[in-house]
Amino acid sequence: MRQLFILRHAKPSWNDPRLEDIDRPLTEEGKQDSIALGQYMARENMIPDIILCSSAVRAVQTLDGIIAGLDDRLLPDHEIARDKGMYLTGAGSLYEKIKGVPERFDTILLIAHNPDVHNLAVNLIQDGPADHIQKLHQGYPAGALCVLECPCNRWGQLELGKNRLEMFLSPRDLPETM
Repeated sequence: MRQLFILRHAKPSWNDPRLEDIDRPLTEEGKQDSIALGQYMARENMIPDIILCSSAVRAVQTLDGIIAGLDDRLLPDHEIARDKGMYLTGAGSLYEKIKGVPERFDTILLIAHNPDVHNLAVNLIQDGPADHIQKLHQGYPAGALCVLECPCNRWGQLELGKNRLEMFLSPRDLPETM
């Protein structure tokens, strides 16, 4: 069984209208949310083997917060791939990137954008807790994380509609004690 974590970047800033969309940074709240999520992931032993991240500034800053929150929990041989091809390319493109991950990696963290992450997650799931499925169908807020159990032996065998949603949480779902 493999795990796939699908994360929408944390809350972005709209303060500087001169910036291109790809260059928008996170707000201070977004930075804090990503650190808190990384801390939660460390506490729950949700440690990725490989991280696929959009090259957009807000996605990379979200990754930085996750890494800070994970502290020293990332394995020395983990890999991080920042990819311009993950910036608003469609759910199908993200799906193909996941399927291309080498067999040696059991747990993937994918950090990208809406509507791509939402469409990908909805199309991957078959079942899971009804309340989490309902929340997922209602939208994918900034900083939200979808955790899937994938019954494939290799990422190349990942199928749409065959995976279990284990959890869907947004920053407001995180424990206050972070």
